[in-house]
Amino acid sequence: AVVSTQSTGVDFITMIMWNSSVWHTAVNFGQFNYLAFIPNSPCSMTKAPPAQGDIITMERILTSLPVREMARVQIDISYSLSLFSPVEKFYLGSVREEKACLKTETTIVDEDEIACIDRLTERLSVMQAEMDKRNEGLNIPYMIIKPDLTPLTVQT
Repeated sequence: AVVSTQSTGVDFITMIMWNSSVWHTAVNFGQFNYLAFIPNSPCSMTKAPPAQGDIITMERILTSLPVREMARVQIDISYSLSLFSPVEKFYLGSVREEKACLKTETTIVDEDEIACIDRLTERLSVMQAEMDKRNEGLNIPYMIIKPDLTPLTVQT
């Protein structure tokens, strides 16, 4: 692909930023919630998937599921993939002073970048308030990629 206009460049950079941050978070960190229930996506079936029109019985389902050891492997892998890195401890509510100790001589942060991060944080705070309002009264609230539960980094 050729980046021949500024608009095309912005589109490509936006896609890279989206795929390496929000999309990655949505796919990666929610795996345990979904995959820990083995029938959602068993890592190894003991029978081939049913063909179109086959009659599906409970016996067929139960004999298709993986053995306990393989199910445990799936749970362990999905749990590990759902964890944040230990260095990703800064969330939306974190204060700037908590981050100050992480600056090194290889970290370049100028005032424009700080202003951009502050605008992003403000927008995420608004999004967070909207999500909290939508979650009120829900039996199962939406928790994936909530700004206050998602690290403010793309280090994973």
